[in-house]
This record gives sequence, C-alpha cells and structure tokens, in this order.
Amino acid sequence: MTNKTNERFTEATNNTVDTAYNFLQTSLESIEKLTKIQLESSRKILDETSQSIKDMAGVSNSKDLFDKVNQLATTTVEHNICNCRDAYDVLSNAQSQISKMFETYFQNAQQNMSSVVENFSQFNPTSKGNFASDSLKSWINGTNQAINTLTKMSSQVTEFAKNNVKAATTATANTVKAATSARKG
Repeated sequence: MTNKTNERFTEATNNTVDTAYNFLQTSLESIEKLTKIQLESSRKILDETSQSIKDMAGVSNSKDLFDKVNQLATTTVEHNICNCRDAYDVLSNAQSQISKMFETYFQNAQQNMSSVVENFSQFNPTSKGNFASDSLKSWINGTNQAINTLTKMSSQVTEFAKNNVKAATTATANTVKAATSARKG
C-alpha cells in the first residue's frame, strides 16, 4: 500500500509542477504578445506622426492643414481600436487557457483526494471511517459545484466584456467615419 501511496504522491507532485509550469508559460507568452503589440503600435504611431508632421510643414492652406490633422487623428484612433482588439484577444485567450488548466488541476486533486479517502476507509472500516469518507466526498461535491459556478460566471463575464469591447469599437469606428465624412462633405 505504501508504494501505491508514494506513486500517487509523485503523480500529484508532477501534476502540480506541470500546472505551475503551464501557468507561467501561458503568462509569459501573453506578456510577450502584449509587448509585441505595444512595440508595433509605437513604431507605427512614430512613423505616421513623423510623416504627417513633414507633410504638414509643406502645407500653406489652413483647410489642408486641418484635414491633415484630422486624418492623423482618425488613423491614430483606428490603430488604437485595432490594438485594443488585439490586446483583448490575447488576454481573453490567456484567461481561457488558465481557467482550463486550473479546472483540470482541481479535478485531478479532488480525484486523488477521493482515492486517498477510499484507501483510508479500507484500513478503518468502522463507522467513523465511513463518516469521514462521506464527509470528504460531500465536501468535494460542494467544491465541484462551486468551481462549475465560478467557471460559468467567468465565461459570462468574458462574453459580456467581449460584447462591450465590440460595441465600443464599432461605435468609435462609426463616429470616426462619420466625422471624416462630415469634414469631406
């Protein structure tokens, strides 16, 4: 029985280490993606702003200058909207992966705990052992229900945030397009 317990302990330890490694790997990949988005955005803004300032320096008509400034503002807003979408996608993906990792980890931990309790009750088949086993199983079921509820809530919050980002992005893009059309017309 000791070898079986040692094997389960080793397996549980390996699962914990793997989960921690995957969590850190996912986090680092997400940070890397967000940093890349930020750097690319900064480069684009720097390039476009520099070019626009050069273009504005050669403009003598105030209307043309105003149009150049509005064009720069419109482009900047559009790029920011795209960057927000990209960042949201990265964060949403990371949140989803991490939720799945921890859900799997907790399920495995609960299964291991159930196995330990069942093994323990075999050593002590008295009513006290059954009471402890039943109590732990009840606690595990309650924990499973809580995790399921939290998972559903997390999914709903993610969907709500996604819809709000999409609506805000659409509204901002429509406003920019309307303002651009009004200036031209």
